[in-house]
Amino acid sequence: MSPEEAAAAPAGAPVMTQFRRDGATWLIYLVWAALGFAVNGLGSVLLPLKDELGLTTVQTSLYSAFFAIGLVLTGIVGHRLVDAVGRHRLLLVVLGVVGGGALVMTFGTVVTTFLGAAGIGLGAALMIQVLPVEMVSLQPDHAPRALSEANSLSSIAGMIAPFGVAWALASGLGWSFGYTIPLAVATGLSVVGLLIARRRSDAGVADDVTDAAPIATAVESPWRPWIEMVGSVAVEFCFVLWSATAVAAWHHVDISLATLIAGCFLVGMGVGRFAGAPLADRFGVRNTTVGCLLLALVGSFAFWFAGDQWIAAGALLIGGLGVSLLYPLTLSRLLAADPGNTDRATSRSALASGVAILSVPPLLAGLADIVGLHLAFLVAPVILVALIVRNLWAGRSR
Repeated sequence: MSPEEAAAAPAGAPVMTQFRRDGATWLIYLVWAALGFAVNGLGSVLLPLKDELGLTTVQTSLYSAFFAIGLVLTGIVGHRLVDAVGRHRLLLVVLGVVGGGALVMTFGTVVTTFLGAAGIGLGAALMIQVLPVEMVSLQPDHAPRALSEANSLSSIAGMIAPFGVAWALASGLGWSFGYTIPLAVATGLSVVGLLIARRRSDAGVADDVTDAAPIATAVESPWRPWIEMVGSVAVEFCFVLWSATAVAAWHHVDISLATLIAGCFLVGMGVGRFAGAPLADRFGVRNTTVGCLLLALVGSFAFWFAGDQWIAAGALLIGGLGVSLLYPLTLSRLLAADPGNTDRATSRSALASGVAILSVPPLLAGLADIVGLHLAFLVAPVILVALIVRNLWAGRSR
């Protein structure tokens, strides 16, 4: 088995069983979709929040910082919380925190929106600690495919948020009708589903589920995919958080249309993760990663050079397709790099995401206030070029 094939199978064993989505898998898929709506949808309300509350670009970026801070904290203590509380109890608690934060955020003041965003961000970060390990324990022989499918549903749910916000703004209902109210309902339903599943002994989602996969030899240092995850997540959130603002500023369209166009990036991510899930098995993780990075680079440059909003929409779609598989591919490599402790490996992934979101999108915002958003957006393609060079160099050294 090559290193790429080993990384595509965190269980450390060849795929021998047919991929099957049982009830427990679908439940985790649906909870992951709620996570995607919470995280990706936050970017769709930054522009209306900035306009409604009169915030600066840097102040607006603080809303996403709560999620990033939560990820960093999760990366440090997340696996210890799982040991102390149990995955299912922890998941129920954090779903409640996310739903409560969404309800608080609907009040629409500076204080309540920051408090609500803090609840959503911190809760969503802890969900990232639990969900991948649950998925690997449910699908040990098909982890990359299951992770890609879960992330595709997450992207599709996240894609609904900007369209919902755009519709709510165009209808005069306000951004909360497109984001925070549906999020509160979704998390409430997720809690109900988990409580029902816990009562069924054959549901396959038991508290304190142990890893089903046998311990295997690590295929690489965990810090190699960790660094690449930082770069990949940074690029993703540059687009998720700031593409709507960029479309409005560069092409002089109103907020609702800019939010709608920015949703094309999430459409690309959803389609890419769903359709591209089997690619790692066919071409290997490294080759698939390089191909995705090249496609993302094309999309980012096309967005930067776009002459009108419709070309920008197509560029965002291409960029989303390219970025789509980067997170699940690096996540599968992180899990494969520490097969004896998947909770610890997932904590590392949360830390990587937190470092990325806490550093690069705010850097972009700060640069935008100094040199303008157009020049600042070059941060994304620069990171992509660095990741391409890194992967090509790693491929030559094998």
